Amino acid sequence: MNYGTRRKILSDVRFSIDEEFRENNIEIPFPQRDIHIKSQVNP
Repeated sequence: MNYGTRRKILSDVRFSIDEEFRENNIEIPFPQRDIHIKSQVNP
């Protein structure tokens, strides 16, 4: 199997998995961090 064919197959598999997840309302949680920047005024 050549590199181009392998890439196409892997891409198709990933898209199929993503489509199935979306159709079945399956979400994969990812860690999230919110950063709040506060400006400080010099006294």
